[in-house]
Amino acid sequence: MAKDTAGSIVFYLRLNIRSKEHLGAIRHWKNLKAAHEAGYIWVKDFTADQIKAAEVLSLPDKQMYEARGGKLFLKDGYLPERNIPALLWSPIDRALPVKLPAFNHNYFGIPGKVTVGLVKSAHEKKASAMLVPLSQLQKYVETAPAIRLKNIRWTIVDKQYAFLVGAPLLPLHGEVHYTESDFMIPAGYAFDLHALLSSLNTLLNPKKLFWIVFNPDSNYFTVPKAQLRPLTIGSFRASLNQLPEAL
Repeated sequence: MAKDTAGSIVFYLRLNIRSKEHLGAIRHWKNLKAAHEAGYIWVKDFTADQIKAAEVLSLPDKQMYEARGGKLFLKDGYLPERNIPALLWSPIDRALPVKLPAFNHNYFGIPGKVTVGLVKSAHEKKASAMLVPLSQLQKYVETAPAIRLKNIRWTIVDKQYAFLVGAPLLPLHGEVHYTESDFMIPAGYAFDLHALLSSLNTLLNPKKLFWIVFNPDSNYFTVPKAQLRPLTIGSFRASLNQLPEAL
């Protein structure tokens, strides 16, 4: 019996080629492999949880199989339907490349705009960055013990905000973000088309030199990673003194 690494039956899915765009919902599942056959797309190596997920069950024009002894059985069926297809399998994100639309960038110094949808999400992610007013950070830094600052790196954004990266974050009121790839995404939000995340990162940040920080309204600004420095009273005062107008 064919088994996956967890010891369960290997699952296959066959989808009509006309419905291939619907596979964008599972394209980010890195364990999957895909291949093309005349008029169809095959996907294999689903885990038992994945094959029952809503993203799979909602796919149109599909047929789901279980592999047993070199044969494919309809899922939960008792008779073999066909042999396992001899196809050229590739990781699903390679077999199904995404063609991104042309984004409309409007740059104004650091900030920019891109048409990417963020939607509210109930999934909690570990916070790793925050954006706070410089005036608020100044009050905290002047009195905080050095040990509280030692895991934080920071820089100034737009002359009036501090962008902080590290953990644990400081006990300040600000916009909290979590990290995914080179994106900083607001807590409580996620990309509506998660399958585009890797391709979008390549498009916007091909050399991975920046953090791309999104706001809930889908605007973003970029922060050069090399610009971040350890947060200390000295680095804060030195950076503040370099501003055209001090706080």
